[in-house]
Amino acid sequence: MHHKPLVSIIILSFNHQNFIEEAVLSAISQQGNFISEIIIGDDASNDDTQIILKNLQTKYPKIIKLNFQTKNIGVWENLSSTIKKSSGSYLALLDGDDFWLDPFKIDKQLELILSDESIGLVHTNFKQLKEDKLISDNVLNPALVPQGFIYNKLMISNFIANSTVLVKRHAILNAITTLNQYKDVLFIQDYPIWLHISMYNKIAFLAQSTLMYRVLPISHSHFQSIDQKIQRITEVFQLKIF
Repeated sequence: MHHKPLVSIIILSFNHQNFIEEAVLSAISQQGNFISEIIIGDDASNDDTQIILKNLQTKYPKIIKLNFQTKNIGVWENLSSTIKKSSGSYLALLDGDDFWLDPFKIDKQLELILSDESIGLVHTNFKQLKEDKLISDNVLNPALVPQGFIYNKLMISNFIANSTVLVKRHAILNAITTLNQYKDVLFIQDYPIWLHISMYNKIAFLAQSTLMYRVLPISHSHFQSIDQKIQRITEVFQLKIF
């Protein structure tokens, strides 16, 4: 008998040959009362990422599905393409250079999201790793993380880490569909999606750190570019175009 997965794990990768296996294995290790699939969208990596992924699929053919792009299409299109291939009512997101720490991460989030139909997204605390050294054990102060209908607070800053998220499939697809026409302006894919979801759904938070987030080298000019893009995001949402 074929069972439709309750949760689909969505992993995005691009040139993650040094990290992707650890990410995928942390997803495979998830335990709990759900049937999951792992769909990996690789954005035309030019290193050995795809070779590693094919080897992993050979080992786990029943759970791993590969979505290889034939050319680099960017994070937004890769995310959209990969999500559309999923079957689960809920999606757990993971970047190919991060990895989960708790084998019951999804199970705990699923219990919370199923407890209140108005909750559209659950995120968690996380740890940070830089050059194989732990630099932060709990990045977020649980006492300061708002929950519920938090759109106005989320407009001030983005405190939701992409790789900690469990989200209702229809909520993220609605956000992507609505925001698609602004994708060139809303370059950062996760923040505008969280904002859109928070307009119509409660956001819940687990204080436990379930993720190891890798801090990779980044230039000062890139930080300035991100600041400019965040400003554009908030400007678009302040126009109340949705």
